[in-house]
Amino acid sequence: MSEHGTVTAPQFSDAAKRLADAINLHIYAQGDAAFFKIIAFRLDDGRSDDALYDTRDDAIRHTRSKPGVWAYAQVQPNGSNPQEAEAALKWARFTYDRGFRIDSHSDPEPIMPLRREAFNRLVRSR
Repeated sequence: MSEHGTVTAPQFSDAAKRLADAINLHIYAQGDAAFFKIIAFRLDDGRSDDALYDTRDDAIRHTRSKPGVWAYAQVQPNGSNPQEAEAALKWARFTYDRGFRIDSHSDPEPIMPLRREAFNRLVRSR
């Protein structure tokens, strides 16, 4: 709350807004055909390559030769919002900075904690 008694809206990065928009655009354009497909996004700016992949392995194969560091997210039926996208970016950056890489579909994907407190504690502790 501000000094004037008004509630300030949470601020999210442009990268998070870009990622949420990319996910929601696929749902808007393709409807339920986009559900549970994979989107690739860059860690530095949240940009997608504008493709929707059937599998994580397809996404990995197609982004391997593209510049930048890529991460992958599954398109959920309820879409995304900047808050969720910010958490996904923060988690992907955190795991990348700790040396985790996804080079094939057989590589396990780190599981982001569900509780905000656990997530924030883990990310801040490093």
